[in-house]
Amino acid sequence: MAIGLRIIHELGLVHHNLHTGNVLIGQGGKAYLTDLELNHPVNEESSEFGIYAVLPFVAPEVLRGGEYTAASDVYSFGMIMWMLTSGTPKCYMDLMKRCCDNNKLERPSATELEMIFRRWCIGEFDDQFIQADNIIQVKEVTGLLNMILLLQLDEELDL
Repeated sequence: MAIGLRIIHELGLVHHNLHTGNVLIGQGGKAYLTDLELNHPVNEESSEFGIYAVLPFVAPEVLRGGEYTAASDVYSFGMIMWMLTSGTPKCYMDLMKRCCDNNKLERPSATELEMIFRRWCIGEFDDQFIQADNIIQVKEVTGLLNMILLLQLDEELDL
């Protein structure tokens, strides 16, 4: 998901409607972002689109009448993480909270998200991992993320 989001943002677009219903899991656990018809350029006025999204995944600034931005997509990504992280290590919850920060300037970029996941997948355990309550669980989740990353990299190279 992080790779797909990075690609969308590098194209100068925002997803505009990122939520769990728009993430499909294919064979081997490969994740696909869907519902791309609402993608639009970051600098394009989006008020004409209104809010067509699942409310828990809509960033606070959008609900307050602000524009959809790359940071809004990262907030939605964080909410997806929240749904996936029940019972997972503190480091995952910490990243999810950063993604969902009320201040959009405090949220990581899609590029930073991708780099964090890449580090996790190759076993680079920073202080967040050292402080994790259950390092065995971290390694299990990291193994799963590694499998997903390898499958996504195959797809990215096919683009």
